[in-house]
Amino acid sequence: MTLLDYLLRANLYLFLLYGCYYLLLRRHTFFGLNRAYLLVSAGLSLILPLVELPTETVAALPATPVQLPTLTLVQAEATSSGPDWALLGWGAYGLIALGLLIRLIWRTTRLLGYIRQQPQQPLHGFTLVHPADPQTPTFSFFGYMILSPADRQAEAVRTHELVHIRQWHSVDVLFFEFLQALFWYNPVLLAYRASIRQVHEFLADAGASATHRADYARYLVTYALGDGPEVLANSFFKPSLLVPRLRMLQRRATNRWALGKYALVLPVTLVTLALTAARPEVEHLIVEPFQTQKPAPIKGRVVGPDNKPLPGANVIVRNATHGTTTDRSGQFTLDVKPGTRLVVSFAGFATQEVVAQAGRELLIRLAPQSGRSASQKSALAPGKKQPVSRQTTDQISTQGQAEDIIAVQEHMVVGQRRMAVGDTNNRPVQIRIRGNSAGLGTPPPLFIVDGVDQKSEVGLSELNPKDIESINVLKGSSAYAIYGEKGTHGVVIVTTKTGKKHETKPAEPGKH
Repeated sequence: MTLLDYLLRANLYLFLLYGCYYLLLRRHTFFGLNRAYLLVSAGLSLILPLVELPTETVAALPATPVQLPTLTLVQAEATSSGPDWALLGWGAYGLIALGLLIRLIWRTTRLLGYIRQQPQQPLHGFTLVHPADPQTPTFSFFGYMILSPADRQAEAVRTHELVHIRQWHSVDVLFFEFLQALFWYNPVLLAYRASIRQVHEFLADAGASATHRADYARYLVTYALGDGPEVLANSFFKPSLLVPRLRMLQRRATNRWALGKYALVLPVTLVTLALTAARPEVEHLIVEPFQTQKPAPIKGRVVGPDNKPLPGANVIVRNATHGTTTDRSGQFTLDVKPGTRLVVSFAGFATQEVVAQAGRELLIRLAPQSGRSASQKSALAPGKKQPVSRQTTDQISTQGQAEDIIAVQEHMVVGQRRMAVGDTNNRPVQIRIRGNSAGLGTPPPLFIVDGVDQKSEVGLSELNPKDIESINVLKGSSAYAIYGEKGTHGVVIVTTKTGKKHETKPAEPGKH
């Protein structure tokens, strides 16, 4: 909190709390409570701005590393600026406050010096001072009662001033004089100071007129001339307070039900505190280091619907080019970050995506593709095929009786086409296959030379084997996962030595 914030909040409390006194309490005859309210409210106005309400703890956020470009610092030329008006303003405020404090100390010292120069008579609980000048008015200051020669026989005056001394009213006066010096620009403190002096006189009058209130009022009216005393002292007679004192002497005691008004001040104070309470400033920003997840070995097992292992299943990192295959028991191990999505595929089974989890072995159960049953045998490893037995559902029609009928299942190879040959009268048939593969016209794989798609393998014959750096072959689900529909029939990636030199980020082939 800055000094300006403190001053603004303190003056706001002074204004609100005195407003409650002026509107609700000043006409009551509870003089002791009114005095306590004025003192406590002024003191709270200095303390409440420093109160800090508890705030919710905010969780620290991890710091994400950010790379910034290199900046060139150029020293700016010094420019002439105008005067610092804020500094000048605070300087003027401090000088005025310091001057008022020095003036308060000087007046207090001068008054005490005057008292010590006069004849004194120690009495029980106070010191009676007899001024030499008969024009000196009667007043009191702390434990001193300065009694005018004209009032030596006036018992009411002595009783009045004795109340000031015993209740230490001079402390209240100096307290508000000190506040006035600090907050000299606030007019509310002038009202505070006038109100506390008025309450002091009401208290002293109540003590002096306990038995004969009417006679005491007449005595105030007939009290005569004399110069006013030092304003720091409590004088018996002040013309500005004469009328309020007479009115208060004639007023009936306030009903005790009015004490509830003092309780109304509490919610006003609490609401103001909630709205203006200081908030702790952030002194230290807690930044936790960004924890980068490192690749960890992820283990898993790939099985079919019958929980039998699927050896040779492809486990590829999604949107990447690296992966692995399962062993004979369907197990695999792959170094990836936890939370990485893995694409698991096997010929004849539907592709499945799983999320890698650290410290936990994955069990991946693949379901057969639509149109295939669980009893259908599929390829065991990429590039290796074996006959697949299907369960036939053809209806067998019989004529007569038939015993021990055996249905022979038809054998075929997954992915291989079938061709029917017409009747040749039992003569040998010669079949000639033309094309780029043994799949009876199966489309050729995708050829990529130095990142450029080739329409066929014709371009490969034009390459010098010495110029070839590497050849990578992708097929099956791994080729489809990377190149989509174009990689359905496999991908042949050729990298030449010339292309490798210009390559900025080589692709990482899959692990098979």
